[in-house]
Amino acid sequence: MKQLSVLNDDKTTMAAGPVDTSGFNITGYNILVQPTKVDEKTKGGIYIPDEAKDDINYLNNICLVLALGPTAYTQEGFNGVPYCKVGDYVLIPKNSGTKILLRGVPVVLVACDRVLAVVDDPATIDPKFNITAMPTV
Repeated sequence: MKQLSVLNDDKTTMAAGPVDTSGFNITGYNILVQPTKVDEKTKGGIYIPDEAKDDINYLNNICLVLALGPTAYTQEGFNGVPYCKVGDYVLIPKNSGTKILLRGVPVVLVACDRVLAVVDDPATIDPKFNITAMPTV
Protein backbone atom coordinates (compact mmCIF):
# COMPACT_ATOMS: atom_id res chain seq x y z
CA MET A 1 0.00 0.00 0.00
CA LYS A 2 1.31 3.45 -0.80
CA GLN A 3 2.00 6.18 1.73
CA LEU A 4 -1.09 8.19 2.60
CA SER A 5 -0.75 11.92 3.04
CA VAL A 6 -2.60 13.29 5.99
CA LEU A 7 -4.37 16.52 5.22
CA ASN A 8 -3.04 19.53 7.09
CA ASP A 9 -5.43 22.35 6.31
CA ASP A 10 -6.67 25.46 8.05
CA LYS A 11 -9.56 23.59 9.65
CA THR A 12 -7.59 21.50 12.13
CA THR A 13 -4.25 19.87 12.77
CA MET A 14 -3.45 16.21 13.00
CA ALA A 15 -1.68 14.51 15.87
CA ALA A 16 1.26 13.79 13.55
CA GLY A 17 2.29 14.24 9.95
CA PRO A 18 1.90 11.79 7.06
CA VAL A 19 1.14 8.20 8.01
CA ASP A 20 3.15 5.52 6.23
CA THR A 21 0.68 2.65 5.81
CA SER A 22 2.95 0.41 3.73
CA GLY A 23 2.67 -3.17 4.93
CA PHE A 24 -0.58 -2.37 6.76
CA ASN A 25 -3.39 -3.74 4.62
CA ILE A 26 -6.88 -3.08 5.93
CA THR A 27 -9.21 -6.04 5.57
CA GLY A 28 -12.95 -6.40 5.23
CA TYR A 29 -15.32 -3.59 6.10
CA ASN A 30 -12.89 -1.68 8.33
CA ILE A 31 -11.72 1.89 7.88
CA LEU A 32 -8.56 3.52 9.15
CA VAL A 33 -8.94 6.95 10.75
CA GLN A 34 -6.59 9.37 12.48
CA PRO A 35 -7.87 11.44 15.41
CA THR A 36 -7.42 15.20 15.18
CA LYS A 37 -5.05 16.91 17.58
CA VAL A 38 -6.47 18.41 20.75
CA ASP A 39 -5.72 22.09 21.43
CA GLU A 40 -2.84 22.94 23.74
CA LYS A 41 -4.96 25.33 25.79
CA THR A 42 -8.57 26.13 26.61
CA LYS A 43 -10.58 28.92 25.00
CA GLY A 44 -9.81 30.99 28.11
CA GLY A 45 -6.06 30.60 27.56
CA ILE A 46 -5.29 28.01 30.24
CA TYR A 47 -2.74 25.38 29.15
CA ILE A 48 -3.98 21.81 29.41
CA PRO A 49 -1.57 19.50 31.33
CA ASP A 50 -0.01 16.67 29.31
CA GLU A 51 -1.81 14.00 31.35
CA ALA A 52 -5.18 15.59 30.59
CA LYS A 53 -4.29 15.99 26.90
CA ASP A 54 -3.44 12.28 26.76
CA ASP A 55 -6.88 11.44 28.17
CA ILE A 56 -8.61 13.83 25.78
CA ASN A 57 -6.64 12.51 22.79
CA TYR A 58 -7.52 8.93 23.74
CA LEU A 59 -11.23 9.79 23.78
CA ASN A 60 -11.14 12.11 20.76
CA ASN A 61 -13.77 11.01 18.28
CA ILE A 62 -13.22 13.51 15.44
CA CYS A 63 -11.04 11.75 12.89
CA LEU A 64 -9.66 12.00 9.37
CA VAL A 65 -10.43 9.01 7.13
CA LEU A 66 -7.13 7.59 5.85
CA ALA A 67 -8.23 4.40 4.11
CA LEU A 68 -11.25 2.17 3.48
CA GLY A 69 -11.17 -1.63 3.55
CA PRO A 70 -11.99 -3.52 0.33
CA THR A 71 -15.57 -4.35 1.38
CA ALA A 72 -16.42 -1.18 3.31
CA TYR A 73 -19.98 -0.07 2.57
CA THR A 74 -20.67 -3.04 0.29
CA GLN A 75 -22.74 -5.03 2.79
CA GLU A 76 -26.50 -5.30 2.64
CA GLY A 77 -28.13 -2.19 4.02
CA PHE A 78 -25.70 0.33 2.54
CA ASN A 79 -27.08 0.08 -1.03
CA GLY A 80 -23.57 0.85 -2.30
CA VAL A 81 -23.68 4.34 -0.76
CA PRO A 82 -20.64 4.94 1.45
CA TYR A 83 -21.00 7.03 4.59
CA CYS A 84 -17.62 8.66 3.96
CA LYS A 85 -14.55 8.69 1.73
CA VAL A 86 -10.80 9.09 2.19
CA GLY A 87 -10.06 12.68 3.20
CA ASP A 88 -13.36 13.24 5.05
CA TYR A 89 -13.47 14.20 8.72
CA VAL A 90 -15.88 11.95 10.59
CA LEU A 91 -17.41 11.56 14.01
CA ILE A 92 -17.08 8.08 15.54
CA PRO A 93 -18.36 6.90 18.93
CA LYS A 94 -15.99 7.41 21.84
CA ASN A 95 -14.16 4.22 22.82
CA SER A 96 -14.97 2.48 19.52
CA GLY A 97 -12.54 0.67 17.28
CA THR A 98 -9.03 -0.56 17.86
CA LYS A 99 -6.60 2.20 18.82
CA ILE A 100 -3.00 1.58 17.74
CA LEU A 101 0.21 3.45 17.05
CA LEU A 102 1.10 2.94 13.41
CA ARG A 103 4.78 3.89 13.10
CA GLY A 104 4.36 6.19 16.09
CA VAL A 105 1.18 7.86 14.82
CA PRO A 106 -2.10 7.27 16.73
CA VAL A 107 -4.76 5.77 14.44
CA VAL A 108 -8.01 3.88 14.96
CA LEU A 109 -9.27 0.89 12.99
CA VAL A 110 -13.07 0.96 13.13
CA ALA A 111 -15.94 -0.81 11.37
CA CYS A 112 -17.39 1.28 8.55
CA ASP A 113 -20.85 1.31 10.12
CA ARG A 114 -19.50 3.09 13.21
CA VAL A 115 -19.26 6.42 11.37
CA LEU A 116 -21.93 8.66 12.92
CA ALA A 117 -21.48 11.81 10.81
CA VAL A 118 -19.27 13.48 8.25
CA VAL A 119 -18.03 16.82 9.57
CA ASP A 120 -17.39 19.73 7.19
CA ASP A 121 -15.34 21.72 9.69
CA PRO A 122 -13.86 19.64 12.54
CA ALA A 123 -12.86 22.85 14.37
CA THR A 124 -16.56 23.41 15.17
CA ILE A 125 -16.69 20.32 17.41
CA ASP A 126 -15.05 20.32 20.84
CA PRO A 127 -13.70 16.84 21.70
CA LYS A 128 -13.29 17.93 25.34
CA PHE A 129 -17.07 18.21 25.83
CA ASN A 130 -17.47 15.03 27.93
CA ILE A 131 -14.23 15.57 29.84
CA THR A 132 -14.37 19.17 30.99
CA ALA A 133 -17.04 20.71 33.18
CA MET A 134 -20.40 21.23 31.53
CA PRO A 135 -21.27 24.87 30.85
CA THR A 136 -24.11 26.31 32.88
CA VAL A 137 -27.18 27.53 31.08
